[in-house]
Amino acid sequence: MNRNRLSTNLAKPSEIDIQERVSNLLASPSNYEIHPNGKILIKSSSVYLKGKGNVAINVLDDKGILIHSFDSLKQCAIFFGISDRTINRRLDNGSFVEIEGQNLIFKREVTLP
Repeated sequence: MNRNRLSTNLAKPSEIDIQERVSNLLASPSNYEIHPNGKILIKSSSVYLKGKGNVAINVLDDKGILIHSFDSLKQCAIFFGISDRTINRRLDNGSFVEIEGQNLIFKREVTLP
């Protein structure tokens, strides 16, 4: 009786149309913006992504030379024998931590999830 009541669009997309749409989406700029504090902003909705993405920690000496690199905050805390809260505070304010007579700086390296 009413076969087309849910959908009246009978045109089916061709393979060329789909490939063109995919290439347009891949060529467009990213919808994410990574801030220096590690937060990821979704531009289209002006909302921050929950969490901070994949956070790696780089440990630099006072001259800016990379000493260690860690995949997580917890690995860094276990290696140095200090709390992850201390490292998190140092990441936020950028201050030095003195460990074994060396002034170390922790830097956050953020990648998209």
